[in-house]
Amino acid sequence: MTDDNVIVKISNLDKMVGKKYILKNINLDIKKGESFGIIGVSGSGKTTLMKVLVGFLLPDGGDVLFKTREVFKPVHKYTDEAKKAFGFAAQEPSFYLELKVTENLEHFATLFNVPGIERKQMIEKLLKKVDLWDARDNMTMKLSGGMRKRLGLIASTIHNPEIFVLDEPTADLDPYSRRQVMKFVKEVNQEGKTVIIASHHLDDIEEMCDRIAVIHDGKILMTGTSAQLKKDYMKDKKIEIQTASENYQNIKDNLINLNLDIKEIKEEGKRLIIKTEDVVTALVYIMATIKKGKDELLDISIERPGLNEVFEDMMSQKHEKVNVSGTQKC
Repeated sequence: MTDDNVIVKISNLDKMVGKKYILKNINLDIKKGESFGIIGVSGSGKTTLMKVLVGFLLPDGGDVLFKTREVFKPVHKYTDEAKKAFGFAAQEPSFYLELKVTENLEHFATLFNVPGIERKQMIEKLLKKVDLWDARDNMTMKLSGGMRKRLGLIASTIHNPEIFVLDEPTADLDPYSRRQVMKFVKEVNQEGKTVIIASHHLDDIEEMCDRIAVIHDGKILMTGTSAQLKKDYMKDKKIEIQTASENYQNIKDNLINLNLDIKEIKEEGKRLIIKTEDVVTALVYIMATIKKGKDELLDISIERPGLNEVFEDMMSQKHEKVNVSGTQKC
């Protein structure tokens, strides 16, 4: 990746609280116009990384650089320019609860010196995008949690930033608000803006992001597309079958007795799910067992496990290393 494509460079970044490293030697290049996801369990360092990224916290080592006018500048030294370049939607939005929705947006637009005519047009456009136009004259304190989240989202883009940073944008949302948030984020990205999202909702990250970084204990474990993470980290594939009888005991017994490298075999609803690297051998014996039992195969699918399963497997392996050695290698 050349610097021509990069808009944010995180270089050897460290952040400490007391004597403890919250972030350790973080290195990431984020490309202009991409949607970049950062996933990790609670306490992994996601929120701290977001706050250092936008200049809310100072690094204890390394740097965060952003490109403006084709020149890379450190966020913590060029704060005024960074404020214009970045829009930050925090996990818990901050508003004046005693103000109306439009009054809050007017306030944020004023802070960023958005011109009056442009301001009114932008406020109307953003409110309509997240389905808050009918609530524009409501007091903010009367909004639901999902509506406040959507308001926080558009408030952070009122100045039309080039880089949009979101911390847990879909956390604790009802299905409707979640869809509205994801739709808005995708539209911002399609307009050519760079989007950086931290979340533990892996399905949302997989749907919205071009590339993903996995963070654990303040360190980046790996970076790549969702497909790359699945391919590189999890070799197993998932076989799902459904038969007419929905009786899978013989299939389970035969696969277990074969001593194949079966990672998981379970019934889920009307289907049997098998995870194994040796898909071909497993399929041969599955089909033979179905035929011998005079059953009928109704449906079969083979796919790589989802990002959730990859992440869970990754975290369980990290946990096992801690239990065995007492120290964790990243």
